[in-house]
Amino acid sequence: MSALYASFVLSFAHATSSWQAWANGSFVPREQMESIYQRREHSKVKTLEASHFLVRSLAGPQLDQKPYICKEYHFEMEGPILNVTCDDRGSIGINLNGQPTQYTRPDGTVMKVVAQVEGAMITQAFAGEDGGLKVTYLFSEEGVIVTKSISSTYLGLPLSVEVFYQKQTGSK
Repeated sequence: MSALYASFVLSFAHATSSWQAWANGSFVPREQMESIYQRREHSKVKTLEASHFLVRSLAGPQLDQKPYICKEYHFEMEGPILNVTCDDRGSIGINLNGQPTQYTRPDGTVMKVVAQVEGAMITQAFAGEDGGLKVTYLFSEEGVIVTKSISSTYLGLPLSVEVFYQKQTGSK
């Protein structure tokens, strides 16, 4: 567990019921995007080093600039739905009541994903044929930690990136 994650857990341990009030507004990374991109690249290198040598040359280009790192998130609670907007990529409504959220893949197929809600942490796991993407949002009064992790049966380690987003000044 990272130090950032541990300090966040302590910051909301006594007030997890109010996370929904915190999850409204616009959030931007606390650190420079270039630093985040460097950490993502470092994670990619570690993932590829832990993978079979035949996989490295095939997976390397596929993992370039992945997972996508948002420059800004906008969150808005509407009843049991958390609307999440990442940059200009459109908004998704995450059902927080145990009902599946439907996502349409680029090929037109529909995927249903049920969000796991534990206190102030929301996790969505998108499964693929040989792996998937897991996205976790961890809210506190101070902001939100977004962790994106790409896994595959072919990769020796998941490619994970964790970013702390702070509420943008003037945001609700």
